[in-house]
Amino acid sequence: MAKIDSVWFCRLGDPKILTAQFHGEGFDRGYASAGKTSLTVYSVPSASRPLVEQSLTHIVIPKLIKWIEEIDRSCETLRDSHKLFVAEWSNDTVLISMKSF
Repeated sequence: MAKIDSVWFCRLGDPKILTAQFHGEGFDRGYASAGKTSLTVYSVPSASRPLVEQSLTHIVIPKLIKWIEEIDRSCETLRDSHKLFVAEWSNDTVLISMKSF
């Protein structure tokens, strides 16, 4: 399993509820976080908490684990670039996006 470099807990990230960033090995050679993932978990309004918690447990976390495992299994060329996983809460629905940069 890929290494987790840090976990941050932040105030309202509306609409973000969770982000994960893989720090590319190619761009950050020598940097302590190279080849590791950092997570940021955002607080949500109290009224949204039960639904967000359920979505995190049943949708977001399983997809995040799969995303980390895919990076871990990927070839060195794919691990060279930064990657971002974003879970957002909008209209009582979780939206997940993933990109490389």
